[in-house]
Amino acid sequence: MALPLVLDGDDPRPRNLEIEIPDDPRRDGGRILFLYDVSPLVDLRRQLDAAAALADIIGKSPAMRHVFQMIQDVARVDSSLLIEGETGTGKELVARAIHSLGAPS
Repeated sequence: MALPLVLDGDDPRPRNLEIEIPDDPRRDGGRILFLYDVSPLVDLRRQLDAAAALADIIGKSPAMRHVFQMIQDVARVDSSLLIEGETGTGKELVARAIHSLGAPS
């Protein structure tokens, strides 16, 4: 069984560790502790999730780049949000992107 664990140390970034505790085959009742740093995998998954969350919204104009940046900024905040706009402007796509980019609860 592997358990996810996040530790803080000298590095200012939290580390994501996976712990595995199998039986020790050399000793009855003994256990072996394995720690795996899976931080790079977690970072890559976040990047992929961010790209996927914004994939349904198209546009390369400066205004759209500003919208993409606002989506990423707002997704980090744990708060309610009201999205306003004309019919057909993509409010639901923005809401989905913010939701999928938001921190897990």
